[in-house]
Amino acid sequence: MKTLPSDINLNNKSLQQSFEDYISREQLFNKRDRLLVAVSGGVDSVVLTQLCSVAGFQFDIAHCNFQLRDKESDEDANFVELLGEKYKVCVFVKKFDTADWCAEHKKSTQEGARELRYAWFREVLAGSEGKPYSRLLTAHHADDNVETLLMNFFKGTGINGLKAITPLSGNIARPILFATKKILLEYAFDNGLAWREDASNLTDNYTRNYFRNQLLPGIEKVFPQVRQNLASNITRFNEIREIYKKGLDQDIKKLVGHKGETWQVPVNKLLKASPLTTLVYEIFHPFNFAPTQTQELIKLAKASTGSQVISSTHRVLKNRNWFIISALHSVENFPLVIEASDESILFPQGKLEIKKIAAVATPDINRNVVTVDAHKISFPILLRPVKKGDYFYPFGMFKPSGRPVKKKLSRYFSDLKLSRIEKENAWVLESQHKIFWVVNHRPDERFRLSGNEKSLLKINLISSKKAG
Repeated sequence: MKTLPSDINLNNKSLQQSFEDYISREQLFNKRDRLLVAVSGGVDSVVLTQLCSVAGFQFDIAHCNFQLRDKESDEDANFVELLGEKYKVCVFVKKFDTADWCAEHKKSTQEGARELRYAWFREVLAGSEGKPYSRLLTAHHADDNVETLLMNFFKGTGINGLKAITPLSGNIARPILFATKKILLEYAFDNGLAWREDASNLTDNYTRNYFRNQLLPGIEKVFPQVRQNLASNITRFNEIREIYKKGLDQDIKKLVGHKGETWQVPVNKLLKASPLTTLVYEIFHPFNFAPTQTQELIKLAKASTGSQVISSTHRVLKNRNWFIISALHSVENFPLVIEASDESILFPQGKLEIKKIAAVATPDINRNVVTVDAHKISFPILLRPVKKGDYFYPFGMFKPSGRPVKKKLSRYFSDLKLSRIEKENAWVLESQHKIFWVVNHRPDERFRLSGNEKSLLKINLISSKKAG
């Protein structure tokens, strides 16, 4: 049996009563709900299980065996199985090959274990035979909340991160978030509860452990009440965040428009908004842009059309006076507008240089260059991905009658034996709804030079992925 730490106050208010009051006040769940308690075997989750049992809630237990501590991981699982027998509830245990999964998916152990854990919890919550669980209960406590607050602050997550851990998020409830670690330990000793100690909690290999074992104890030497002060601040931060969010939502509504699978932000209007840095962060953060990318996004406003900034899930494309936000996997096609004054434009397949030149006897002829009569082109012209139903008149292809051949681009690409990816990555240039160049492939016969032109428009693909 563990010895009771000497600094624990044994005269705390009844944890059981505080637990039930907190659940009622925060409206987390009730006696009719079917609950699933996440139990690691540590003191926090063991106390949570005991509190639920004494309060008369109906619950089962879920335990993750991440197999990161060899024999100890299996012993944890066996301990949790015995808890199930003690409380006469069902215990779900899942083994994960965590190390291999994290290596394959290039995740840290902490990040990978979290993804595996909550993905499995969602499966268990769905239940069987039409009996889902209403809530997943986790044993996060007040000390966890303070640590999360500090980690979010140092990561630069902005005011949203200062809310730390919330009592209820979706169907995940944290009913002992109000209690400190000391109070949980006191309750465990007073009630003769047994638990498992995870030796990895004593090391500083994980970020949270460093905050818990090194940073906070160091701060407490200067500010002994730091944990209590930060815990109180969390409530105030949440209230401030509500006020902040109301004003922010109004500004974002004026700046961000939604169209299909893309979001659009007017660049000039954004640049006039204040405070600019905060608004840019808040607009793009939901699309997984990091705080460190905020200045990069502001600089994008002055970049040329076709420039972009990419997050782990989305891209922001500068398209003249607009930012276009789209998912990286999005198949939504949108055009890039080229004006008569543009000399170059960036797009996913490379860079186009646009020049007006005097008529020449022998213009360049290769698939990276198109030269057309400047008077046949009306600006603005569009550079866009190929879409269903597109057709053109391939340069140099004629019927026996001598008339140009009209061909759908889908058929043209099939004749070239292009792969599906190559077809999806194909772009065209269009003037007045007529395609005059399938970029990096072939111009349109309707725009053939006659030799009587006075000025030409030369468009050169100077960088691209290899075309089929």
